[in-house]
Amino acid sequence: MSSNLFFLSNGKAIEMNEHIYDEEAILQKIIEDNPNLLLRNNDSDDAKLFLIEREFSILENEDSGNSFSLDHLLIDQNGIPVLVEVKRCSDTRIRREVTAQMLDYASRLSAFDISKLRQSFEKNNPSEEIQALYDTDDFWERVATCLKAEKMKLIFAADHIPDSLKTLIEFMDRSMPNIEVYGVELRQYKTANATLLTSSIIGNSVENKQPRPSGIQWSMDSFSKVLLDNRCQHIVPVLQSIISFSKEIGLACSFGRGAKNPSFSIKQGSLTLFRAVAWPHRKDGFQAAIEICLPELLANLDNGWNMDNLRDFLTQFPECERNQSSIVRNTDQFVYINLEGFDKPDNMMAFRDTISRLCNLISDKQNIRANI
Repeated sequence: MSSNLFFLSNGKAIEMNEHIYDEEAILQKIIEDNPNLLLRNNDSDDAKLFLIEREFSILENEDSGNSFSLDHLLIDQNGIPVLVEVKRCSDTRIRREVTAQMLDYASRLSAFDISKLRQSFEKNNPSEEIQALYDTDDFWERVATCLKAEKMKLIFAADHIPDSLKTLIEFMDRSMPNIEVYGVELRQYKTANATLLTSSIIGNSVENKQPRPSGIQWSMDSFSKVLLDNRCQHIVPVLQSIISFSKEIGLACSFGRGAKNPSFSIKQGSLTLFRAVAWPHRKDGFQAAIEICLPELLANLDNGWNMDNLRDFLTQFPECERNQSSIVRNTDQFVYINLEGFDKPDNMMAFRDTISRLCNLISDKQNIRANI
């Protein structure tokens, strides 16, 4: 059963048509700016991908000056390297040659320089929150362990993946127990005023290979213990209140995994509205915050929303200055709301009201889609 896509503008449904990428570099740039487009539905709630470097240079050998360029080197939240090759379907190399190329890069993983990887990570992920969570000696020790063990993920990204490549992807994934292999189709659909992307996973199904859990499976008890150990016991009733309120309005709470940093996600259906996270911050001490991914929410709101007005909508608190960095911090794609600010009842009530309104807006958009 095929589906047609429509863009709703001022009550009028305008059909969206698929457009091929004019250049491979356009697709590469989209992935560079939005690496989480490559995540799978069965990845954990706290799954993330971070850019290490685009056009990552790999030496052929130490004696020759020849080098290759991997389209993207990423890293996930568990310190596992992620190698990405990008091709358009019109490129005849998308079949056998690209798989040989990828395996060549993967075979050199153990020789990657961990210090250079860390420098590139810091350059491409300047957010203080991201660096506090992931730019730690413990995290990079895990990265080094993965490099030595040749534990990695290989992703083939394209606008369309032919059956011949799909067969190779599935064979590689079955045959290499320490390596996950899958493909991602990123198709673009356009009108005169809007672009929509769809992401489809090829291979690496749940039946093929279960995702490998890692770290601690957190719970309210273990989350609370971390807060108590870091003298943040006053945050425990705040989290309990958030979970109770969320369940009252029909949302689900899912606790995450992680080696050291506890988290839970609040979800409306399959959509993560926000996460509660805690971590040691090098400058500001132990932190606990609400993390909100703006692009993920924007994809589920109508076209009247953008990054700026969504930030404003999410961060209206009566008992703090709008741009007070101790309460609200912004990165390119995320908003972080310090849970210390929720000790003031009016701020908690404002947050509850915002989440309730957000749920209604998302439901309205879903109902419109269902009726088209």
